[in-house]
Amino acid sequence: MVLPGLMDSHTHPLGAALTELITRFRRWNPSADVLAYFRARAQAVPAGGWIVLQQVFITRLRERRYPTRAELDAAAPKHPVIFRTGPDASFNSAGG
Repeated sequence: MVLPGLMDSHTHPLGAALTELITRFRRWNPSADVLAYFRARAQAVPAGGWIVLQQVFITRLRERRYPTRAELDAAAPKHPVIFRTGPDASFNSAGG
């Protein structure tokens, strides 16, 4: 069904604001900045612990692409990883 003018008006301002404060991202480059974040977290989180990056929408990514499973595997090989952009997500091999 198509309803002209119907808009989903819900927002997640707290989650978006906290992500901005915690990660201080501007326009991320998936092959550099996002993966550097996961590599750094892999050093701080005990092996097997989840590493989560969320609310980084495709419009915030310079290359307009998500990191691949292989890239996420290489960045955090001993951790399950989820890169969540809101309604969708990417996992590494350990996470999905």
